[in-house]
Amino acid sequence: MVNLQVPDAVRSSWRVSLSPSWDVLGPFPIHAREQHFLSPSYPLNLSDDIDFTKSYPSSLIENGTVSWGKYTADLASGTLEVSYPKVRWRRIRQTEGWAGLQHHSVLHTVLTVFPPNNFDHDGSSTPPRLHVDLMQGSFFTVLPDSGGNRVPKWYSGNIYSMERSLPRIINLPSTPSVVSPTSYDVFVSGDYEESILCAQPSIRLFGDPRVYNGSDTPTLTVSLTTQVELPRPTIERLLSLDVVPDFIDGWAFGNTIGVFLRNYSPDRWVIKGVTLTEEQEGFDLRLLRCTVIQSSQARVVPIKILQSRPFRGAILEFTIRATSSSGDEGLPVSLPFTHLPHWSSNASPTLCIKSTYLYSGFTPTAFLIKPPLESHSTPQAPVVALHGAGVDILDLPFWKDALPRQGRSWTIIPSGRTSWGLDWHGLSAAEVWHCVEALGKLLSDENLPWTSWSIPSNIRAVLIGHSNGGQGTWHITARSPDRVVAAVPAAGYIKSQAYVPLTQSHARHFVDPALNSILESSLTPDDNDLFLSNVAGVSILAVHGGDDENVPTWHTRELFSALNSLHLITDITRIRLKEDPGQPHWYGWVFDNDAVQSFIRRHACEPTRFADGRSIESMLTLTVAVPAESDTLCGLRIEKLSIPGRLGKLRIFKSDHDTIKIDSTNVRQFTMNWGGSSGVIDVEGQVVNRNDREIFVRFSKGADNLWRTTFPEDRTADIQPSGRLSLILSSKGPLLFVIPNEDNLSLSHALRLAHDLDTFHKLDVEILTDAEASGLLEGGTLGPSNVVIFDGPKKTSFGRRLLGDSKHPLLPPRVYRSRVKSNGMLPCDGAIFLHKHPTHTDAVTLFLRADDEIGMENVLRLFPVRTGVFGPDWMVVSSDTDMLGAAGVTGAG
Repeated sequence: MVNLQVPDAVRSSWRVSLSPSWDVLGPFPIHAREQHFLSPSYPLNLSDDIDFTKSYPSSLIENGTVSWGKYTADLASGTLEVSYPKVRWRRIRQTEGWAGLQHHSVLHTVLTVFPPNNFDHDGSSTPPRLHVDLMQGSFFTVLPDSGGNRVPKWYSGNIYSMERSLPRIINLPSTPSVVSPTSYDVFVSGDYEESILCAQPSIRLFGDPRVYNGSDTPTLTVSLTTQVELPRPTIERLLSLDVVPDFIDGWAFGNTIGVFLRNYSPDRWVIKGVTLTEEQEGFDLRLLRCTVIQSSQARVVPIKILQSRPFRGAILEFTIRATSSSGDEGLPVSLPFTHLPHWSSNASPTLCIKSTYLYSGFTPTAFLIKPPLESHSTPQAPVVALHGAGVDILDLPFWKDALPRQGRSWTIIPSGRTSWGLDWHGLSAAEVWHCVEALGKLLSDENLPWTSWSIPSNIRAVLIGHSNGGQGTWHITARSPDRVVAAVPAAGYIKSQAYVPLTQSHARHFVDPALNSILESSLTPDDNDLFLSNVAGVSILAVHGGDDENVPTWHTRELFSALNSLHLITDITRIRLKEDPGQPHWYGWVFDNDAVQSFIRRHACEPTRFADGRSIESMLTLTVAVPAESDTLCGLRIEKLSIPGRLGKLRIFKSDHDTIKIDSTNVRQFTMNWGGSSGVIDVEGQVVNRNDREIFVRFSKGADNLWRTTFPEDRTADIQPSGRLSLILSSKGPLLFVIPNEDNLSLSHALRLAHDLDTFHKLDVEILTDAEASGLLEGGTLGPSNVVIFDGPKKTSFGRRLLGDSKHPLLPPRVYRSRVKSNGMLPCDGAIFLHKHPTHTDAVTLFLRADDEIGMENVLRLFPVRTGVFGPDWMVVSSDTDMLGAAGVTGAG
């Protein structure tokens, strides 16, 4: 039943105890995120017995070696604080800056599982599972203290202390004794990372110790809590994760509900329908799709609201129909609603409405809206506000309270998927435009009483953002310049490598520089300074506190200087720098002041339909790294590069004779779309005459290096099937995980990554067996979702069918295999690579391949969950990654 708790008798029958005494080994210098390549237990090999008297080399300590130390965790909260005051952090910082503070530690303690006092009377022989919460630690593993399987299964911790995250449910690595206590070793990868502060120290990861405790010594703080649980045949509702819109005068301000459920049963459950407990006139619910929930998995159930009359009930009661191998069951749900009066009757500057929509058409997602103070006949550009890292828009009021309501513009506050998201890149950037479009559709719905307040769905926006959101404002403006009418980036950093450099990398001592350049180039699409040429024509007011203790003020100054080098600061009213003397990283009036508000009001009134394009100025340069992640500049879009992985550029010149000349660098295909005037387009000698009708033309360069033109009626983007591993996250449906039939090990791998995607991005995952996926493919019902294939020791026929014997544009044939062969292929223990989707050209497949459990563990850590982790199209990794990090990558591209 929903909300069923573990019975006290069962919960008390098995007990677990986590020792407060910890063994700690460290510190070892690394760069941020390097633990995704290095073994989380570096420099240890956990398959061997651990010698707690042994010393290991580390350049952070005076004598060059570190030994195990003893620390004690708080017994009540499980919080452990680790610091190394003997390290000369001040001296290191003088030459290395924040990068010198990054370090790695191995943490070890003992978990003891106690059997029931009277096992014969317990009524169950099912071994318990563990609920584990690791906060601000990167990885953990649980191993038998002797014998058993000592190959560690590394589970990601909740390193950002994400709100509304779920504890992991894991199986013990060996069956505990039913007559005496059983001990297990617990190892945690403790990684100190300098991370971004938004408004207060509690929102950051660890940060600058000088700011939060007035010391030069960084302190690693992690929290580990556990409890035992017996699998039971039930699904439980997770109320804190429900997605529910507010109601305005009885009308849902969003047509979607999301009910989060977790399956505690050993069987999988299928959600098949939804029924109102009592019939409501003019109000109904409809399940959007069947939802399969594997054992221990949590998923959101998407439900559509159908409404033709106001609904004013405080609680809506309905039943979710589910089935499993044990039969059918009805899961009762009571859903509370918040009712608000129409915004025109509420002049409060803090009024905020929660709305919902289906992200990419499949995942219920909430965002916040501040309505304008007055209606208007001419739509104005909405203001889209991007929060900083660690800011939960639903639970932390300071962010929405810092955004004043506009006179005639809607203010839209996206979630970015979660409070950290993908740093407003990739799927988080896509959500910005999803929210704008969702509000436009909601307000224009003729069945709802808000059409006089509507905005066009293709309206341009004013972007504002603070800290990580300021960085995101730079990023999105340079990737979608035709959609942005003006931008106010506040306290934004340039890019992750400029915020905390990668200079302390452990792998830098061993990695092939040419190969490392390929790995580092996978971060190129995130380097905001490389794409500043694209912001020409967008009005920008860059804001920064003069005494910022978190994102140094020079970041915004340097971006301003770089714009000047590109000759983009020719009009002081177009791009301006506003430095607020003496102000810290966050101050409540960063946006609520006359200068910023007058800038927003002035530009919100400009022509707002991005479909109309913008006129081409005397000279422009469009710069693109990944065509799939970039939009148009004055109607031009690069669709294919000649050499993927390198920058592509279009230089556009407008002559006095109404002729537009275009030169290219590393561009194989691009399109132009604008209407209106006549004239000539000259692309490196290829001339096209424009006429008075709207024109859409595609330029493609042939093998002879000559440009050819077509005028396709279908304007669907023909985007190059190349990107980087994070492309897998941008799915047009629930991510489909395909595992071999009857393979519990691969199921465990899939559940691990599904948990990570829910924690970090609130992305939905459906896990399919090889037979189920093959059946969908053969029946033509696979759909447009991105696919992840787990080819571990057991391989899938679905994967073999996709790979076949043919070459494909992203991957050399040698990567199809995963072992050293006599023909001299690369040494390999695993591979991760993108591949074409079997049915949809705008979707992709990701393969995770290895021939043994150890190899698959290395590959799983490379799945693109966090930003700042190298992830080109494909990588081949050896077991050397455990000790050498990225130097263990034997091939990439």
